[in-house]
Amino acid sequence: MGPERATVAPRGFTLLELLVTLFIIVVAVGVVVPTIGKSADTVRVRAEVAAFAAFFRHAREQAITRRQSERVVVEPDAHRLTLVVGEDTIRETRVLGRLDIEPATPGGLVVRFEPEGTSSGGAFRLSSSGTTYRVTVDAAKCNNCHDQVSMHVGLANDNLQLCTICHNANSTDVRGAARHKFANGLSDGTVTARTPAYAYDGKKEEAVDFKHLMHALHAGATNSLDGTTKLRGMREKGLVANGKDNSEVIYPGLLGDCTSCHVNGSYRLTGAWEAPSQHGIQGTTFDSTPGLTSTHTAAQVNASLQDPADNLKISPTAAVCSSCHDTTLAKAHMKLNGGVFGDQGAPSTQASLLGVIETCAVCHRPGAISDVDIVHSIPH
Repeated sequence: MGPERATVAPRGFTLLELLVTLFIIVVAVGVVVPTIGKSADTVRVRAEVAAFAAFFRHAREQAITRRQSERVVVEPDAHRLTLVVGEDTIRETRVLGRLDIEPATPGGLVVRFEPEGTSSGGAFRLSSSGTTYRVTVDAAKCNNCHDQVSMHVGLANDNLQLCTICHNANSTDVRGAARHKFANGLSDGTVTARTPAYAYDGKKEEAVDFKHLMHALHAGATNSLDGTTKLRGMREKGLVANGKDNSEVIYPGLLGDCTSCHVNGSYRLTGAWEAPSQHGIQGTTFDSTPGLTSTHTAAQVNASLQDPADNLKISPTAAVCSSCHDTTLAKAHMKLNGGVFGDQGAPSTQASLLGVIETCAVCHRPGAISDVDIVHSIPH
C-alpha cells in the first residue's frame, strides 16, 4: 500500500469575504442602475419628441387626404396637442407629459395645414431635464429646391425632426461610420488613429449639430468668403462625404435670404436667442474627447464619448453665424461680443457656457442698427 494522503475538507467563504463581495455588488448596482435609468429616460423623452413631430405630419396628411383645412392647437400648460377640423370639431388629442413646450415665436401656438400640403409653419422648443430639442413644422420650403427631402438612403423623408434627433448639439461625426475607426484611441502600427491626417478630410472630428450643419452645407464654396483657400470638410464650408469633396455644391438661391428656409421669423435674435445659453439652447460640440490621444485606452476614449459633460463647444449664436461667416475677422468680432470657439484658453463645456452671454442681439435684434434683416438685405 502506498502512503496515505491527508484529506483536506473543502474551504468555505469567511464572513468577511462574503461581506466584501456583497459590498462590491451593491456599489456596482449603485453605479449601473442610475445610468440605465438615465438612458431609459432619455429614450422616453426622445420618443415624445418624435411623437410631437409625428402629430403634425399626421395633421398634414389628413388635410391632403380629406381635402380640407386642419389645424393643430398647442397647449403648453396642459402639455397637449389637439387636431381641430372646421371651426371647432376636435378630431384627436395627444398629451406629452414629459415635455415643456414653448413656441419659438410669441403666439405661435396654432399651425394650420391646407389641402394642397402647405402650412402656416411653426417652430417649437421642447425641453426636459435640461435638454432642449427644436421642432420646425414645415418641410415645404426645403421641397421648393429638393422636391422631396430625402437623406440617409430614404430613412428621413420629409421629416426634419428625425434629423435633429441625431444631429443634436452633442453629436459629431466621430460616432458615425465616417470616422468610427478613428475613435478607438488605438494605433494601426503606422499612424495613430487619433491623428487628423488619418481621416479623409484631415480633421479629427466634425460638428454635425443641425443648426451649424444646415447653414454650413448650404454655404458650401470652393473658397472661404475672404478669398483664401478653405480647408477640406464642412467646417470651412462644403461637405466631404463618402470620401468625396462636395464643397462645390452650393445653394442656388440668395444665400443671405433667411426666409427661403426659415418660417415665422425663426432666424431673428429674439426671445431665447437674445441670450441662448441662458435659455436652454446648447452650444455646438466640436470635440467630444478633449485631451485624449492614442496613448489612452479604447475604454477611456469610449467613456469620454459617452459623457457629453466634457464636450468642448462653440457658443450657440457663434455656431450658427460662423458656419457661413467663417473669416478670421468675423470670428474675432464674435469673440469680442461673447462668442466662444474653444480656443480662448478657457473651458468651453456646456456648463461653462452658462456663464457666457453672447451680446449679438444688442446690435442684430429686430429694429436694431444691424438688424439681421438689414445686414442680409432680406426682402419684405
